Amino acid sequence: MLWNVVNKERGKNNCPRLDVTEVIVDTDGSQFTSKRAAVNALNTRFLSAALACAAPRADGARALRQLRAALPAADRSLRLRPFGVEEVYRLITSLIPPKASLDIYGINMKLLRAAPAPLAYAMTELFNRCIREGTYPKSLKISKIAPIFKGKGKRGDMDAYRPIAIIPAMAKVFENGLSSRLTSFLESTSAVSDRQHAYRAGRSTTTLSREVVRCVVDARERKQQVALLCCDLSKAFDVADHAVLTSKLKHYGIDGPTLSLFESLLQQRSQIVIGDGGKAKSDPLETTMGVAQGSSVSNILFSLLLNDLPHAIQAAEILMYADDVAAIVTAQSVDAIEEKLNETAAQLAQWFNVNGLALNLKKTHYLVFNLSGRSTRPLAVSANGTALDQLSSTGFLGFEIDTCLKWDHHIDRLSGRIGSACFALGRVTRLVSDEVARSCYFATVHSLLQYGAELWGRCAEWERVFRLQKRAVRIIARIPHNTPARPYFKKLGVLTLPAIVILQVAMYVRSNLSAYKTHSMVHKYNTRNAHKLVGVGCKMAKSAKLTHIMGPAVYNNLPYSITSAQSLSSFKCRLKRWLVEHPFYDYDEYLNFHKRDVK
Repeated sequence: MLWNVVNKERGKNNCPRLDVTEVIVDTDGSQFTSKRAAVNALNTRFLSAALACAAPRADGARALRQLRAALPAADRSLRLRPFGVEEVYRLITSLIPPKASLDIYGINMKLLRAAPAPLAYAMTELFNRCIREGTYPKSLKISKIAPIFKGKGKRGDMDAYRPIAIIPAMAKVFENGLSSRLTSFLESTSAVSDRQHAYRAGRSTTTLSREVVRCVVDARERKQQVALLCCDLSKAFDVADHAVLTSKLKHYGIDGPTLSLFESLLQQRSQIVIGDGGKAKSDPLETTMGVAQGSSVSNILFSLLLNDLPHAIQAAEILMYADDVAAIVTAQSVDAIEEKLNETAAQLAQWFNVNGLALNLKKTHYLVFNLSGRSTRPLAVSANGTALDQLSSTGFLGFEIDTCLKWDHHIDRLSGRIGSACFALGRVTRLVSDEVARSCYFATVHSLLQYGAELWGRCAEWERVFRLQKRAVRIIARIPHNTPARPYFKKLGVLTLPAIVILQVAMYVRSNLSAYKTHSMVHKYNTRNAHKLVGVGCKMAKSAKLTHIMGPAVYNNLPYSITSAQSLSSFKCRLKRWLVEHPFYDYDEYLNFHKRDVK
């Protein structure tokens, strides 16, 4: 009930929840004769959407030749380790979140947790039999599809709904174990491209965005022209070609019964669309291509489909997050970068065609960066005869990136969201306890602040967001709007925005300490600062705000009691406690703070 109030005050879920079967109409505008006819039409519509994107027919032989030319074949094969009862028990009770959403059989993880011990014994036997026989049970390949309104368009239009897939609860347990085995094998053979940031430990949308910003600024440091080409793939997960994927799996060392199991997992899948609160169910329809969404194994398999893409593009540096593909192009002049952008776009379109993926040229676009604010002449870039749009800013993995890296568009969007969250907090805190109000703050404000704060947290307009954060703190502390907020950050255990930036930068440095040099490495004699990190040189002011360049100054200013932590988790815990005790209001205040710590 509390979150319903919060979402309503934030402008979400204001429309009454309607039964989709009573709202949608047929393509000719007529009403459906029954609820079952409505969900059947939706099911057909969802499956035909993959065909409607006009994905080209894959050239499996050529795709495999490209892969072999780019990457060597694995020198060993994956042999799946049998499941153990204790492993399955842990998967059920702790490793998989107990979501309340029911699968097509009316089962969820909460129900499995009600009797984990006997289920673990039964599942272990069933899973190991599947591994031995190389067969994935057909009963676990039926997905429940819940149509969710996208938030735009007419509610009666079937294309205005997004299919949310829910795989069987038992399949989640099985596939979680399979994905951990597959991931461990691929890491041991160094098969997965370093340019792929999805479905990998320590990688995220933030790490990819950080890499994009770093490449852009480094190119400008070298006085090169730099552009970002953002590719949009139509229904990428839904049109993945099984034959191409199978041939690539063999190249990476997945063969024999293991390959048969993954082939069985991909093929002859079916889906059922539900409506009227689950009372109306469509007829099952079988899918002939694509990988199942909501499946952890399918996510990894799709990553392998795109794995050799960076090696096929010579004129650009490719970075990927699942099906989000970005190409960074650098050149010495505007004319040269225009030529390389055209070359890159053509190579990308050709590679996607060979691998059976559809590049949506209407949504594919590019940005040409000039950090001084002076725009270059408009470029003419096209692919397959279609001109690509040149934008001054774009949405990229939850960020708003502009050609000057000012982050003002991102600050505008973020300020609006935090402003609505503050309004909701003001209404909610009148009715709830202090602890609940604090929880609401972390869910609605802190979650927005911490997303990529290291990238935009030192831009020119960062204080706009910080003022809104102080407003939110005053609201949950129930103090007047003109009361100083600094003591209440400490009292409530809330990190200030500058502290969030310091935390993220320090965590980056600690995770990449081997990439930095200490003074003892540079000088042949010992000094009192021998253990300090050596700074990274740069010319531009924009460069000084990059995470890896800020890192040494941030890390060197930390107390010894924090940097002496033995593990990364201990380091993070100590640093967060220290930053709560010292609510810094800006970055310079932190650098000027000197705490003598007894060793």
